[in-house]
Amino acid sequence: MSEPYEKPYLRKLQTGMMNKFGFRRENYVRRLDRRIHVGLRINLDAGIAPQWSRFGFNLESGQAHGAARRIAAGGRLVLNGLHCHIGTYILDPKAYAVLAQKMVAFAYSLKDDLDCDIEYFDVGGGFPSRARLKGTYLPAEACVPALEDYAEALCDSFLRHLRPGDFPRLILETGRAIVDEAGYLITTVHAVKRLPHSGRAYVLDAG
Repeated sequence: MSEPYEKPYLRKLQTGMMNKFGFRRENYVRRLDRRIHVGLRINLDAGIAPQWSRFGFNLESGQAHGAARRIAAGGRLVLNGLHCHIGTYILDPKAYAVLAQKMVAFAYSLKDDLDCDIEYFDVGGGFPSRARLKGTYLPAEACVPALEDYAEALCDSFLRHLRPGDFPRLILETGRAIVDEAGYLITTVHAVKRLPHSGRAYVLDAG
């Protein structure tokens, strides 16, 4: 009997674009009658803390390169993309310059070692909005750089480190930066509770 998530997973593989961050379902790939293009999700040190390491294969430890070798050796998957998501609400555009530099260097190492042609870079999200998050002391206008600063850091770094004539596709996941200020949550406070350490908790009818 098929597992409940098996068919959607296979359909996603058959679309020809999927970022891979594990090998748990590798046996499904063997059932397909053609080679599938996939991206490899990696994590890396972009000079910020905390470092998001819970998703993907680590670059600095060699884990990502090992995963790429396994993909190449399997013969059913074609590695043609890299994906890296360094965090959320990133306030330092320079982190994206480091991200781009390391992704490009890794892509060329894959080309040289495994003959993998990386056709796209998915640099994930993390771009901040003007919404004020819990723990942010200053107003967004004082601490959140303009999106243009992130675009400049990314594009300058990619252009500086890509080889002449190489123009892979660049994918951005800009969800928070686009939608955070596009809506409102309207709710009712039904109760207020005092917590043991002098804080308060609110009981709402939403979320």
